[in-house]
Amino acid sequence: MGMETGNRESLEWAKYVIRNSITDEYQSAFDTFILLADSGNADAMFCLGLVHARGQGVPKDYATAFHWMEKAYKLDHKDATYFLGKMYLNGLGTDKILHKAISLFKRAANWNDSRAEM
Repeated sequence: MGMETGNRESLEWAKYVIRNSITDEYQSAFDTFILLADSGNADAMFCLGLVHARGQGVPKDYATAFHWMEKAYKLDHKDATYFLGKMYLNGLGTDKILHKAISLFKRAANWNDSRAEM
C-alpha cells in the first residue's frame, strides 16, 4: 500500500508540473511518467501521450503520442479513448481512419465524456 500511495503522489506531482507548465521540472515529471508507464500505469501512459502531442519537455511527436495513447486506451483509460479518437480523426501519428475515430468517440461518450458526444 505504501508504494502504491507513493506512486500516486508522484504521478499527481508530475501531472501538476505539466498542467502548470513548470518547465524546469519537465524532465523530472517525464521520468516519473516513464517509470510508472513502464510498470503498467495507464494514467502515466496517457500523460506521456499528452506531453509528446504537445511537445512539453520533449519534441512534439505525434507517432510517439499515438503509441502511448493506444497503450493507455487498451487499459481502458477514458481520456485516452477520446484523444485516440481525435488522433484517428485528424491523422495525427496514424492514418486518418474515420470509422475508428467514430467508434472511439462512441465508446468515450458511453463513459459520459461530453467531448465525444455526437
